[in-house]
Amino acid sequence: MQAYLNNEHAVVAELVDALDSKSSSLLGSVGSIPTDGIFKSSIGFRLMLFLYQKKGMAMMELNVKHTSELAPIELVEIFEARTSVFVVEQNCAYQEVDRTDFDALHVRMIENHQLVAYARIYLSQEGVHFGRVLVVSDERGNGLGRTLIEGVLEAIQERFPGQPVHIQAQSYLTSFYASFGFEAVSDEYLEDGIPHIDMVKM
Repeated sequence: MQAYLNNEHAVVAELVDALDSKSSSLLGSVGSIPTDGIFKSSIGFRLMLFLYQKKGMAMMELNVKHTSELAPIELVEIFEARTSVFVVEQNCAYQEVDRTDFDALHVRMIENHQLVAYARIYLSQEGVHFGRVLVVSDERGNGLGRTLIEGVLEAIQERFPGQPVHIQAQSYLTSFYASFGFEAVSDEYLEDGIPHIDMVKM
């Protein structure tokens, strides 16, 4: 039994070392959220990611880039996903791609080179805002939305510490955002025909 346990500990140590040695190439990128934040918060999660890769599945990457850092193909993928969800799926005709995109941070979750979740961060006189939050239809129900918002808030804290964070939440998601510390600051209103509530996290 002791020999078995020793072997198990050796395997665990090997997996941790392997992930540590590969984490920068697998998870890092220009502008990425530091891997010590989301991806390496616990040994258990680190092992899960490593085993996920060892089983031949895709690694999940979360990165943050300014518009000026995005390659043309990355920008097209973002706009394709956003219009697919917010214009086509929600049957809402509005100016989805706007001038805010010129000076914004784009938070992307990527699996097997495919965009699976996304949000946009931008600044105004009020403080920091994020929106355009989406998970592609095939990946919903897997908890990616919560992981995405955790990444968005970490990126905001890293780049804009101490500033209030504003969102225009679709009304059915107010409880979800409240679980991250957001509080409603408006009555319900219609934005492009969809009920919304303004929320702030101080």
